[in-house]
Amino acid sequence: MYLYFRTNTDMALHYIKNLLSDDAEHSMSEIYDYVMENCKGHAIMGEPMRATVISSALWRLAHTDGSGYYRTRRGVYQKGDCGKEMRVKLSPYEKAVRIVARAEREVAGSFYMNLDGSLDIESTIRIQEVGRGVLERMAQIKGELSALQQELIKDSPIELAEDTGMTMEY
Repeated sequence: MYLYFRTNTDMALHYIKNLLSDDAEHSMSEIYDYVMENCKGHAIMGEPMRATVISSALWRLAHTDGSGYYRTRRGVYQKGDCGKEMRVKLSPYEKAVRIVARAEREVAGSFYMNLDGSLDIESTIRIQEVGRGVLERMAQIKGELSALQQELIKDSPIELAEDTGMTMEY
């Protein structure tokens, strides 16, 4: 099925809403990548999609009253009712796991390399090995944090479950 859009903004809004339809939080870089991937090869009135179009469409969507989309924190957007209390009080361990998971996504993107000839093959391979090592260490840190959280739950399960809502989502 071919979709017709009047403007690049309309196209960006369509793909932004499509990504955010899962009601999960999505970072600006994730939204940008998703829109650009879906717009690949499409140009409206001869103009390809640009980052400025995506960011302004997202800003407008998040700042339109009653749109159902909002910014949860800097650079992160979500579909839902921002009037509801959407955040559960998180334990320090849960906060740390979320921070590490977010950093993991950012680090993974920073070690993505194009083989465009700007670096020799050996340097590219070395950079990617370093990136994998960093990601492996971050996965270990998340595991250690989760294990510490489980020990804390075991020591005081009733108090902690009531105080924090205890979810280890990341």
